[in-house]
Amino acid sequence: MLSFKSLLSVILLLQTAAAAGYVNAGYYASWKTYAGYTPEKLNYAAMSHVFYAFASISANGTVYPTDPWGDYQQPHAGDQLYLQKKKNRKLKVLLSIGGATANGGFLNATTNSASRSRFVNSAIKLMLDFGMDGIDLDWEFPTTTTQANNYYLTIKQMRDAIDKKAAALGQNYHYLVTAALPAGPANYNLLNLASMSYGLDFFNIMAYDFSGPWSTVGAHASNLYNDKSNPSSTPVSADKAVRDYIAKGVPASKINLGIPLYGKSFANSGGLGKSYKGTRSPNADFSIPFNQLPKSGAKVMERPDAGALVTWDSNTKELVTLDGGYSARLKAAYLKQLGLAGAFFWETSGDKTGSSSLITIVKNALGTLDQTNNQLMYPSSEFVNIRNGVPTSRK
Repeated sequence: MLSFKSLLSVILLLQTAAAAGYVNAGYYASWKTYAGYTPEKLNYAAMSHVFYAFASISANGTVYPTDPWGDYQQPHAGDQLYLQKKKNRKLKVLLSIGGATANGGFLNATTNSASRSRFVNSAIKLMLDFGMDGIDLDWEFPTTTTQANNYYLTIKQMRDAIDKKAAALGQNYHYLVTAALPAGPANYNLLNLASMSYGLDFFNIMAYDFSGPWSTVGAHASNLYNDKSNPSSTPVSADKAVRDYIAKGVPASKINLGIPLYGKSFANSGGLGKSYKGTRSPNADFSIPFNQLPKSGAKVMERPDAGALVTWDSNTKELVTLDGGYSARLKAAYLKQLGLAGAFFWETSGDKTGSSSLITIVKNALGTLDQTNNQLMYPSSEFVNIRNGVPTSRK
């Protein structure tokens, strides 16, 4: 017979298991609201977390709304994510800071103790003003050991300050701190990954953009594995990044695997690992949204050795490397096998709908999503509607 103490331990373990579940997150690109992709269109039923991208960083390290009109002045725009949280108490929304063009801002914000304090305090204030559940950092990327150490110090200070703020508000709530992090060895080998684990709840490995206009041959952009039979087609792999992070001291349970909702187009191509000339994408980075693929006339082909997909048009000689249902399911099985936290997607407007949605496909493959509750109480918010819990009767 179990003792009371043993029985209590079993109950606590069961409660922990009940609260556990996989992360299935998506970045919402706030500028997409001007293309009609507003927050209420997100696939909330299949998501555990939303990263609201991006807040900006001033020259002195202060975090501020990038687009006040789109972020909170547009009628109901700032309320929509909060209202979704009220409908689904398991949905967490994080304020993502930075992005691909924010390197200078992060350099300013992390360079010394004073700038780090401004950055941390202003980030926490904005997150609470917006009624969110945490902060996501997206610095692409520290390039020196000094910058990497300053990043670690900033993350540590963010963790300590956000916990202190929760206590000051009388809240027994764990606000999240996460970071979007590189999949390229040259970038992540500079980082103090094991030390960063103190402050980060999740390491979001950006396992995409492995190829693009800088590539000398048509190559996979988000492959899971290195293709030993065609190594030039897989210069980087998600698997190597994940295993290196773990080897460097990051708990597998804190790693989210990034999946892109777009492909990369290589024109006048000789095929994978072969030369090409230009792109048939209208975008400088060669990207085409997943919901516009495959193009008419293109053949979809699975690449098991790489854990990836391509489309090929033999008439136009266009090669597109991408993720689809096949590779998404493969990645879901992979992350479950390695005990990772889950997956995330950049960015949600590129997804398809219904059963073709990659976010839905991964959710179904993962099963139960993270069951921790969100926060609805924001007594310090400067916005009266958030302070008052955005009454649902408001029209």
